[in-house]
Amino acid sequence: MLKQVTAELLLLALMFCTAAKTAMADDLSNERDKMKMILNVVSKEVAKNFYDADMKGLDWKALTDQAKQKIEKAQSVTDMMRAIFILVEKLRDSHTRFLPPSRNISYRFGFNAKPIGDEIHVYEVKEKGAAEAAGIKVGDRILAVNGFRADRSLYDLMMWDFKVVCNAPFLELKIQTDEEAPRTIHLEAKKKVEPVVLDFRGDRGDIWDLIREWGSDQPGWHYRAFKDGIGYAQIRAFDYESEDFFVGLIDKADAKRAVVLDLRSNGGGAVDTLKAFAGNFESDQVVMGDIKGRKKDEQLVIKRRRPHYDMPMYILIDSETGSAAEMFARHFQLRKKAVIVGDRSSGRVTRSIYYSEEIGTDQIVPFGVQVGMGRIVFPDGGELEKNGVTPDVSCVPSGKEMREERDVCLWKAVAMAREKLGLPPDASVMEGKPSDVTH
Repeated sequence: MLKQVTAELLLLALMFCTAAKTAMADDLSNERDKMKMILNVVSKEVAKNFYDADMKGLDWKALTDQAKQKIEKAQSVTDMMRAIFILVEKLRDSHTRFLPPSRNISYRFGFNAKPIGDEIHVYEVKEKGAAEAAGIKVGDRILAVNGFRADRSLYDLMMWDFKVVCNAPFLELKIQTDEEAPRTIHLEAKKKVEPVVLDFRGDRGDIWDLIREWGSDQPGWHYRAFKDGIGYAQIRAFDYESEDFFVGLIDKADAKRAVVLDLRSNGGGAVDTLKAFAGNFESDQVVMGDIKGRKKDEQLVIKRRRPHYDMPMYILIDSETGSAAEMFARHFQLRKKAVIVGDRSSGRVTRSIYYSEEIGTDQIVPFGVQVGMGRIVFPDGGELEKNGVTPDVSCVPSGKEMREERDVCLWKAVAMAREKLGLPPDASVMEGKPSDVTH
C-alpha cells in the first residue's frame, strides 16, 4: 500500500533514506560538531535575511534548538543534515533552501521527471544510463518513489530529500507505461566520483536544478519562423548579459503578425533582464508588481523599449516554468496582452540570494543556503508563490505524445494564432508535425 506523502510527513522526517549508516562513534562525534556549526550558520543567515522578520509566526530559536537536539540524537550524517533541511523547510518558501556539503561521490539514475498536470512523468532518459537499462522510457508515469505516492504537490521536495540530502544510491520506482499494468523497478544508480559544485550566488541560479541530473541538450534559446508571419522564440532562462538579446530572437523568427514565446522549463533568472524584455511589449510605462522586502518595498516598473512589438502573443508554460518566467507570463495575462497555453507553472516566485558558506580551518567544509529576500505581489493583490500561473488554455501532452516528440502545445498555440489572424487551418499544424518550419 502506498504511503500518502504530506508536508508534515516530510518535516517529521519519516521518509526512509538509503544512505549507509556505517560511521564509527568517533566519526559521528566529529561530524556532529560540524553539523551543529553548520546549523548555527544556516539558522542565523536565514533569520537575518528572510523577507519576513516575524519568520511567518514561527519561534525560530525554539525550532533551531529542536534541530540541534535532533543532531545530537542522530545516528548518521544524513539524519544530521536532514535536521537542518527540515528546519529551513518549515518556512515553506520555494527559494529558501539548505544546500548540504557536497560529497565526492554522487549517484546518477539516468532520467529526469516532472509534473505533467497532476501526475509525474519521465521526460528525459539518458542513453546508456541506468534508467534506460531498466526499461524506463520517456512518457512513463512515476506512481511512487520509495513507497511514497508521487504527485505534483511534493514530488520535487521528496526528490530533494532522496537525491540531495540522502544522496541515495538506489530508488524503488513504481512505473506505468500508458495503460499497461504498473511495474516496480529497483533502480541502482551509476556512481560518479567527483563533487558537484554549483554557484548560485546572485539571483540567476535555480537551486532546484540539483534534483535534475543534467540540463537540456538544447541551447538556452531557439527560434523558428512559421509561415504567414507567425514567429516562435524559445527562452530557457532570463540570464543573458545583453538585455537586447531576446529582441534579436523575435526579429530572426520573422514575427510580423503574431508571436509564440516558449517559457517552458524556464526556471527564471535576472529581474533586470525580465523587465527589459517585457518593455518591448509595452507601449507605456507600467507597474508589474511590488517586491515586499524585510525592510522596504520595491516597485517593479516596466518601461517601454524599442523595438516595440504590438501583435497577438501566445506564451507557453509548464510545471518547470518558474520565478521570473512566471512573472512575465502572469504580467501579460493580467494585462490581457497574451494567451497563456500549457500546464500550471511551478509557483516558485520569491526574490532570493544564495549565500556560499564554509566552516573549518585545516579542513574546509563548503555548504550553502538560499534565502527568500522578498515576495512578489501583483496589482490584483495576487501572488504566484505556491500558486503558479493558471493557463488560459490548458494543454498537457500524453506519455505517447512525449515519446513521439509531438509538441502538441506548441502546435495548439500556432493554430490559435492562425485562427486569430483569420488564416485557414493548417493540416500539418493540426497533426503536430513541424513541416512548415524554417530555421
